[in-house]
Amino acid sequence: MSSNNASQLVPLDKYLFRVFSKYVSTKDFIFKPEKSKTYDGSLTLVNYKPMATSSFDNSQGYMPFMLELSVLEKEVPMNNPDDVEVKYGEKGKEKTIHLNLGSVDNIIDRYGFSYYERTLNLNVIQGATNKDFVFNVIVLRPNFSFGSELSEEDKKSAEAKIQTLIQTLESTNPTIRENFYSTYTIHVSSSHLLYPRIFLIPKGIANEVSNYLLSLYKQNYDNVTIPPAEFVPNENMKSLEIEQFLDKLPLELIGKAVIGTYGTYPAVLLPKGDYSQYLTGNERVINLGENDVIVFVNPQVTAQQQTLAPQAQEQQNTTSLGTPQQ
Repeated sequence: MSSNNASQLVPLDKYLFRVFSKYVSTKDFIFKPEKSKTYDGSLTLVNYKPMATSSFDNSQGYMPFMLELSVLEKEVPMNNPDDVEVKYGEKGKEKTIHLNLGSVDNIIDRYGFSYYERTLNLNVIQGATNKDFVFNVIVLRPNFSFGSELSEEDKKSAEAKIQTLIQTLESTNPTIRENFYSTYTIHVSSSHLLYPRIFLIPKGIANEVSNYLLSLYKQNYDNVTIPPAEFVPNENMKSLEIEQFLDKLPLELIGKAVIGTYGTYPAVLLPKGDYSQYLTGNERVINLGENDVIVFVNPQVTAQQQTLAPQAQEQQNTTSLGTPQQ
């Protein structure tokens, strides 16, 4: 890994959101939807965490790819704001988020916006392989200008109103906060008037594309281990159980440990091995072939709460190891 690329790397989901946000903020997206745009990227793993750079890099450990975005449908008014079906995923296999905009209709109207829906096509290209994804974007479009570009006060006021509206929508409607990326742009008309637009992009499309790119990465580098989706690396995770566990590990293993979460539980990813001597009996060990995930279950929760997600248990070879260490 070159030092230049390392400095440009960001988490894969953050890279994808940047691309989506950049695309919907362009004037072509608003005024010339027939135009498609292509964005370069390269995927690598850093401590098992998928990271991406916006350059096309085919050096060792990197997998270059391209994202081609285009508009399938122009802005369409919503017939039933109480149940907006926002679709995302592989073309022909889309998933659906049911979004109730009726609950925030009066807020949107008070700020002078109307809402529409657009359908985007995303073609993920990696070498000779490609796959089409589609997803809907909710567009909040103003009914009038928010002042003049020539006034610094108007620009600051428009920015503040947009940010406040987004915060209000996210706090009022949990579905927006939990399932959508919120972004905005402020276009300037030929007469120097300010026309902001807000976009709600389903987070699920980033997950779908991430999973696809990771599957291709594993094909290109068949000796790598991709952790299960339930394990999320997070070096800032603080847990007394993790600290006590790491205190017992030999130094050569501490450097290989990746801290994170498994579902809602603190967890550590390690090379495959026998860690029974470091366990207290309140853990679960999930075997991943070349790696193990040590999941720290709170000993104070009930037996029902200690059970990991059934689906995850079916997918992984999960064992409960050890008794309280004397």
